Amino acid sequence: MKELNIHFADSLILFRNLIREKHAGLKQDDGSFVKINQEALYKHLFGTDVQGHDALEDVKALSKILFKSSLQLSLSKIVNKSGTTDINSAIGDMNYLDRSHGLLKSFDEIIGDPSEGGVMKKSTAKKLADSGLGFHHLKSLFDTQGEQGLLAILANPPTNSRRVRVRGTADPLTLHVILNHLKKFRVEFNS
Repeated sequence: MKELNIHFADSLILFRNLIREKHAGLKQDDGSFVKINQEALYKHLFGTDVQGHDALEDVKALSKILFKSSLQLSLSKIVNKSGTTDINSAIGDMNYLDRSHGLLKSFDEIIGDPSEGGVMKKSTAKKLADSGLGFHHLKSLFDTQGEQGLLAILANPPTNSRRVRVRGTADPLTLHVILNHLKKFRVEFNS
């Protein structure tokens, strides 16, 4: 695929851009714009429902919307308005998502609302996984750097980026629950 110079486009970005530009083909009779999910677009453009949630039918429907509809989209418009990316970037994105998903899975046993006995919410675990941290990293950090080291990582943004959001959470209750869990884990492991 690299040798073929294949690029990928995001049709959601394309349709958001077309609506932002007030493309007449996406305007409904009442003056509003069609929702930008594939089923709504297909029904608006062709007057019939598409058999959704089937991979082959989805591809056929999108192809028809892009190339055989009243939108009359040029290849140039599709490419330039779709957030196109090359194969290397797509592979990088896929690898990042795979790694993040694997790291998120490492939190499975402790995910749950802290007010209901869980250690952390899934959203907190996802933020940590997206920043490159798994539960094993938190345990190792706690073991080597103690509470202060763990809190510094969880409650602060990364220092090597312009990112301003914290890696995990700055919520004192959640931090307390995580610390208590790791302390308990350490006691159980050492006994």
